[in-house]
This record gives sequence, C-alpha cells and structure tokens, in this order.
Amino acid sequence: MYQKRSDVSHDGDRDASRCRNPDCDNTLQKGTTSGYCADCYRKIKSGELKPRVPYLSTGYLDEKGNIHLSLLTDDAREQAGKLRALPAAPLRGFFELARLAERRLDSDMPFEDVVPFLVRMRPLAHEHATKGVGPESQAREYLRQFIEKNVPEAVKSEEAFRKGFLPHFEAVVAYYHYLNKQG
Repeated sequence: MYQKRSDVSHDGDRDASRCRNPDCDNTLQKGTTSGYCADCYRKIKSGELKPRVPYLSTGYLDEKGNIHLSLLTDDAREQAGKLRALPAAPLRGFFELARLAERRLDSDMPFEDVVPFLVRMRPLAHEHATKGVGPESQAREYLRQFIEKNVPEAVKSEEAFRKGFLPHFEAVVAYYHYLNKQG
C-alpha cells in the first residue's frame, strides 16, 4: 500500500520540521529559526550555498516585469521531477488548456473573460488526482498541487499569465519529457 509522503504538506510545501534546502533531507533541530539545518545554514553563511526562495512566493515576475529565471530552470525541473510517474496525457491536457486560454486572448477576448476558463483547471485537477494507483497516484496529486499553486498566480494579470505561467508551464513540460527519457 502506498502512503502519502509525510514530509510534504497538502499544498506541496516541505514539512516545517525539514530543512528548506530541497536537496537536503535533514531534520531541523529544536529552536532553529532559519528553516535550514546546521550544515546548510553554515554553507549559506559561507556563500557555498545560495538560499532558495520558496516556490512562487514572489510570484512569476520580478520588479521589472521579467520572469524569475528559476521558474524556467531549477523550479521547473523540481516540479517536473515530482510528475515523472504521471502519464503524459494529463500533463499535456492541462498544458493545452493553458494554450487554449492564450489563443482566446490572441483573438481579442478580454483577460477577465479568460479568467474563469483558467480557474476551471482547479476542479479538473482535483478530479484527475483521484485516478491512478501507486506512484502514478502520487504524481497526480503533485499535478493537482501544481495547478492549485499556479492558477491563482496566473489569474492575477494578463502579464502574469503570458509572461509567467505559460513559460513556466512550458519549462515544466520540457523537463518532464527530458527526465522521462533519462529513465
């Protein structure tokens, strides 16, 4: 019987008792306020390790309106890694829904009329999360978490959708295919 990982909360964030470094599995000592284990904290202080900003905590775009590069690289690869056991069809289906929303905007549909179409992805993701068994079931749950975390950011503005969500989702799909070909 497969169990839900205990170090991941309902929204996909790591358990507060674990180090914030996604490459570290150390448990935090009592009284730690930085969120990092002693080893990672020492590496951050020495400049050996760059602290990671929690996924989407600053949205898609920086103060200049450019996408945060980590959303096209490290964060995209991390999200894709969680989806490896997922069949390609559900991921492709959600990505096509996003592209369909983009085509609607390209045909001069106002963004506020596209927002309900994007929000509809959330209940669909919940429905998809109920399918599959074993590792596929966990990957479907990660897809639900990905949609739940991204759609609220994507509907904040047309700029966030076009310059943030779409390129990020595209990068996740690209890494997904790459990681699955690696075996």
